[in-house]
Amino acid sequence: ENDVDAIHPGYGFLSERADFAQACMDAGVRFIGPTPDVVRKMGDKVEARAIAISAGKAFIV
Repeated sequence: ENDVDAIHPGYGFLSERADFAQACMDAGVRFIGPTPDVVRKMGDKVEARAIAISAGKAFIV
């Protein structure tokens, strides 16, 4: 209907929703941002910290 081929979710709300990123992908619309898996992992503070440590990256607690 609107001939949309990509969505940039902006900052906050939609950009932090893995289900929105997945819905875009499922609909064949390119999500301009991280993959749903990355959104999920980085949204979980414990998992994000573990990933940073395993990558040898510094972080602030």
